[in-house]
Amino acid sequence: PQKSKVVKTTIIENQTTVEFAVKTPYSIKSNGEKLTVDLTTYEIESIYEYYAVPKLDKDAFLIARIINWDQYNLLEGEANLYFEDAYVGRSILDAKSLSDTLDISLGRDKNIIIGREKVDDFSKKRTVGANKIDSRGFKIIARNKKSQPIKLTIIDQIPLASVSDISISPDELSGGKLELSTGEVKWELLLSPKSQKELMLKYSVKYPKKEKVVLE
Repeated sequence: PQKSKVVKTTIIENQTTVEFAVKTPYSIKSNGEKLTVDLTTYEIESIYEYYAVPKLDKDAFLIARIINWDQYNLLEGEANLYFEDAYVGRSILDAKSLSDTLDISLGRDKNIIIGREKVDDFSKKRTVGANKIDSRGFKIIARNKKSQPIKLTIIDQIPLASVSDISISPDELSGGKLELSTGEVKWELLLSPKSQKELMLKYSVKYPKKEKVVLE
């Protein structure tokens, strides 16, 4: 659709709605053509971070984080997203969020390479007395092909024990933070331009011989 200049407006906050009062009359042609009118424009400071869950998806996703966003009277609904002067898609703007930070996904970035592969040398089974110990190891690789540094959060997981006679031991996390209640492991990285980082995730599961445990 054709885009016009910004129309001067005043924002009026009612009890349950936000109203944009147009200061200057604006004529809209009745020729049936679609027209987009900008009612207001904000320059909003955002924090850009990348997130990746390589166990589920090999791509990294760029997130724009807006701090103290409620001061801008944003309306809930579908939003067209542009990044670096390029259209990247649509997203639902959740203006009902109770968080003081509004996260907007800007999609995949193919310049961030994420890999995850099993380490066969560590993936093995052995018997100790009346128990079996099943070990798994994974190597996670993150590569920044961009010409500027990036913040990247990588999330993975170790299994959780569902019964008391099964125990899980994290053997190597490469500095990742383990959330015991969920088994989630999180790495917060700062990757320099054209650099690569390797992480190791290793764990062991101890269980009685009579039990059957299935691991990835």
